[in-house]
Parts: sequence; C-alpha cells; structure tokens
Amino acid sequence: PEAVEALHDLAWSFAASEDPRVLDPEGAVPLAQKLGALTHYGHRRSTKGAPWSILYKIKASQTLAVANAGAANFSRAREYSQHALELSERWAETLDDPVELAEVEALAAFSRRLVSLVEAGSPYRGPLPHTWPVGRPWLTDDTASR
Repeated sequence: PEAVEALHDLAWSFAASEDPRVLDPEGAVPLAQKLGALTHYGHRRSTKGAPWSILYKIKASQTLAVANAGAANFSRAREYSQHALELSERWAETLDDPVELAEVEALAAFSRRLVSLVEAGSPYRGPLPHTWPVGRPWLTDDTASR
C-alpha cells in the first residue's frame, strides 16, 4: 500500500499490538521501512520543511523505532527514536501558536518515551499515542498547495 496513513496504522498495529494474534514485529519492519521511504524520500511534494512533511517524518520515525524495537533491532530503533525526538524538538522551537506547540510537544514527549524504552531494551506495546490530524491545515497536505 502507498496510502501513508493506512500503511502507518498497519505497521503500528503489527509492531505494537497488545493482542498476540495481531502482534508481528518482524512483519511490521518492512511496512515501516516502506512508510519511511514514502514519507522521507518520495511521494511527498516537498521535503524542505513544510509542517506536514515534518509531521510525516516524525511519525514514520516513531513507527520505525517501534517496529525495530519490537523485532529486537534496538540499535536501529535507537536511531529512529532519536531522529523523531530531534525533529519534533526542532519543530517545537519554531512555533508560536500555543495549540500547535502543544501538539508538537506531545509528539516530542512520546519520542522521549520511545528513546527511554529502547535504551532499556524494551519494545513499546500499546495503541497509537496520537492520530493523523484532521482539519488542521498546518498539519495536512492542504498546506502544500499554498
């Protein structure tokens, strides 16, 4: 699949499900890698810092971290969790709007949690901590047309 949101949700479900019938971290890794390729390198109109582009990169990096930690690839998970944290902290430094800042700080907080889990050699198990934004032009593809 090339629908970013669907690919993200599927990879996350396989990587972090608390239901053993769904949990498949090894199967999540290639899905997360495809997500990373789509969001970081292709099929995005720009990778030059548009807010929606940064959001996709953060969420893909978090998903790559969760998938790799679940598959016991902790060195890769560390790289991806650190990348998500760095991106979200840098983005937060650029924001003035308190609502936008709170949303990006929530991404950073979850990234910090991932870093801690990975450094402890633990996978993340649980639901998505956030959803894809709806109706927020600064976080959607609508921004690309402006």
